[in-house]
Amino acid sequence: MIIQRTVLLSDIDATGVIYFSRVFEYAQQAFELFLSKHINLPEMIEKKQVLLPIVHAEADYTLPIRVGDQLGIKIELIAQGESSFTLGFEFLLKEKKAAQAKIIHAYLNPQLGKAQPLSDEIKALLERISQDR
Repeated sequence: MIIQRTVLLSDIDATGVIYFSRVFEYAQQAFELFLSKHINLPEMIEKKQVLLPIVHAEADYTLPIRVGDQLGIKIELIAQGESSFTLGFEFLLKEKKAAQAKIIHAYLNPQLGKAQPLSDEIKALLERISQDR
């Protein structure tokens, strides 16, 4: 799945390139768009059916990303563990990789606040990431 995004003036820093944390915001927004395409996200959040906190995030920047740039954000499933999963995000600028990010989400029981095995519903959603390419 590739999400298109325009870099706004409010997304850049004093050096004229994207502020480092915006890549994580863009990645999270792309993941939310993916989820919204496949599930009723507001209902899931309201009912606290699942908690997916981010437990690790990292990014590498290879090209300057500037205001007005059109980015393609590609999502992929990198790894799926017992109670967590890792998503990869590639930020494409004119078909060249400008940045990449990796975000690890844990799967928590909302009542206990403890890690639990991924549900069948979450596993099916993760499988769809690979299919939506």
